[in-house]
Amino acid sequence: QKPLLIVHGCKRDELASLKAECSPYPKIELCSADMPIPFGTHHTKMMFLLYTEGIRIVIHTSNLIPQDWNQKTQGIWISPIFPKISKTTDDYSTTTANSDSHTNFKRDLLTYLDRYSSKQLQFWMQTILEHDMSSANVHVISSVPG
Repeated sequence: QKPLLIVHGCKRDELASLKAECSPYPKIELCSADMPIPFGTHHTKMMFLLYTEGIRIVIHTSNLIPQDWNQKTQGIWISPIFPKISKTTDDYSTTTANSDSHTNFKRDLLTYLDRYSSKQLQFWMQTILEHDMSSANVHVISSVPG
């Protein structure tokens, strides 16, 4: 019943198959990760889990298929639940500006998401902006083509 946005790198036959698999679930929305180069693949495995009390970020190495979970060595990083910044504080803009960590986790994550140039990701980018990620003690190291 919850909405689900899947960012994918599927093309042609794979895309038709993905659409067919998702068609019974009206809450699933697909977002294509356009590749501006003839070689390469969209390889990000990331989840944004939104709760009443905040947002959790999950970054992992495996595809969400049984073979990857059962037959290969994989890794996963799960954030704490980052709390939503209260809009009732007198100094909301200062609180928002100070809501990034010393590693610039929020800034780097938003920069990465912005490179998708996708309107479908705007909700998540705005949601990330509205959460305090100052407790993040990790770095986002991303790469994008171009």
